[in-house]
Amino acid sequence: MVGMAFGAWLVMKFGALYPQNLNRAVLINSSGIVGIRLMYLLPLIPKILFMTDERARELARHMLAPPDVNIDDATAEFLYLVLKHFKSTNEAPPLSDAQLSAFQAKTLLLVSEFEDVFDVGKLIARTESKMANVTTEIIPRAPHAISLTHADEVNQRIVEFITR
Repeated sequence: MVGMAFGAWLVMKFGALYPQNLNRAVLINSSGIVGIRLMYLLPLIPKILFMTDERARELARHMLAPPDVNIDDATAEFLYLVLKHFKSTNEAPPLSDAQLSAFQAKTLLLVSEFEDVFDVGKLIARTESKMANVTTEIIPRAPHAISLTHADEVNQRIVEFITR
């Protein structure tokens, strides 16, 4: 199974509940391991509370990449549509140490170098200390939405991991 952010949290919940049914997992900038960084969230609150098309487009570009990284318009438009129409009521609740320890699948954790939603150091440290079969890789110059901005590199690492 492969999941990014909230999708990765779903993969971990499934793997903790049904370890016999999951052999390998790829977690990309996973939610539910550490909380969202407050310094990431604070500047976004006005844009989220008073969402307009223009603010949603600004937020999409902000979430995709640092200002010096070029992203294509179609990718930004996709995330804009997600932000405009998906109304999440909360973030993924953190998984307990027991839940993380129960996750036995061989796991690849892909983390973006420029991940600003979560503290990368804390994310990696908690994952590696609680999950027995995890390999962590940091993708250079990648933002949170890595599967959109670095699709070829992410896909290559996933294929290499599942075919080993």
